[in-house]
Amino acid sequence: MITQFKTSRINIIFDQYFTPSIKDCERTRRDESVSPVSIGPNQIRLQNFTAQPKNIQFKEPLVNFFINHWSTDDMAPLIGNKTIYLSLNECYCYRVEDNKVIMTKDDLLSCEEHEEADSRIIYHICQINFEADVVIRCSDILLILPGNMDHLSASLKLWITMGVVNHQRYVNINHMYNILGNTISKALPGFHAMTGCNYIPAFFRKGKLKPFKLLIKSVYYQLAFQNLATDDEEILKDAFVTLEKFVCHMYGIRNNSNVNDVRFHLFSTTYQSKNFNDNFEKKFKNFDPSSLPPCKVELQQHLLRVRYVTVLEKCLLKIPHVVITTSLRLDNERQQI
Repeated sequence: MITQFKTSRINIIFDQYFTPSIKDCERTRRDESVSPVSIGPNQIRLQNFTAQPKNIQFKEPLVNFFINHWSTDDMAPLIGNKTIYLSLNECYCYRVEDNKVIMTKDDLLSCEEHEEADSRIIYHICQINFEADVVIRCSDILLILPGNMDHLSASLKLWITMGVVNHQRYVNINHMYNILGNTISKALPGFHAMTGCNYIPAFFRKGKLKPFKLLIKSVYYQLAFQNLATDDEEILKDAFVTLEKFVCHMYGIRNNSNVNDVRFHLFSTTYQSKNFNDNFEKKFKNFDPSSLPPCKVELQQHLLRVRYVTVLEKCLLKIPHVVITTSLRLDNERQQI
């Protein structure tokens, strides 16, 4: 039970399924089921209960059951002297007074416009206005939390749990932030989105370690990732050009900032003829196009999506404000896309 933790306050935060959503393609790929779900206090546990979380309509009825059931006085012994916040579309606060459960709505912590629990967690942390030790049991926000450290409302000591049982450990986010520095930390949300996250596919077999080593060596790359959250189109255009060079560098080409040229170079390195005048007649059966960087048009769409996610992960606003930019091109020409 969650109340076993020795703390005076517990925040339980769930994400939501929006329609339409930026994650619709991913959910379609997962082949998630969609069937009506009804959950009540006297309901018998289903035999295939482990398959229920794959149903996108399972989570909301389950959380709504928690919202209603926890408001009953039967929960008073379990809640005890703790204060519990439960957030779905709205945030509910539970506390016990005179052996009775008092449930109230907290409008400040209600952030129904945030789809992902990751951004909601950071939003809740930013609203804490007193000194406290905060333990976060969600490792997914490890790379985006340092980017929001300078927006905290109070002096907080932040920890994230990693692993389970005997392999569980606590990561000190404050110490991590001090080691990385402010510039790299602010670049991490954009870097995380760029190299693959819940919303965006990763570059094939590139991972995050090699790109991160490139990031920490270049202030230009760090500033470019920071500037993804700006609404200034001129600054954003420069950031896109720099990040195109970053992608080329990630594929081992340092002196070129055009992904189309890099694609051709990498292909030609393996399959070009020894004689310049020979016709291209090589037969190749095992060539994998995913080993090449994306073309310029594809990378442009990737960067626009990265920018959108980066703004969402700057969790300062209750209602995220994203300016959809449709006039940016990697060749520095303004054209509708």
